[in-house]
Amino acid sequence: MSLDKNHPDFMRYNRMFVDLWGLFKLYYSPKHGTPAEEDAWWEAFTKDANELRTKYDKEPLIRALVMCLSDEFERKFKNQEEKHND
Repeated sequence: MSLDKNHPDFMRYNRMFVDLWGLFKLYYSPKHGTPAEEDAWWEAFTKDANELRTKYDKEPLIRALVMCLSDEFERKFKNQEEKHND
């Protein structure tokens, strides 16, 4: 079954994924630097992610998607940190 582009759900999901993509692009490369810079990066990401969750609070999918982004950024941060320490 495909989603009809004229169906109200289509535009709601479309906006949610566009906003999620914007969040991903904004924070794609986790910030490495001083502990204060790293903390500021994570705090900014968390703030923006929470705003996205609030915006789409009626969509259960948003929590899972934002959590996936958070997990991915944490993985990337740890991988970059390991490479930096080698």
